[in-house]
Amino acid sequence: MKWKPRLIVASVILLASIIMRAFGLNSFIEAIGYMAAGFLFGTIPQSKE
Repeated sequence: MKWKPRLIVASVILLASIIMRAFGLNSFIEAIGYMAAGFLFGTIPQSKE
């Protein structure tokens, strides 16, 4: 598996949003973190036919 910079940035933002949620801080970063989660878990690799 080759690491991509977008994947690392999205996972860091997601981790920050989880930590802020644990401390009860609702903010703009949390909304961005949910979008990062959508990017991490919503992309499915397409096979070439």
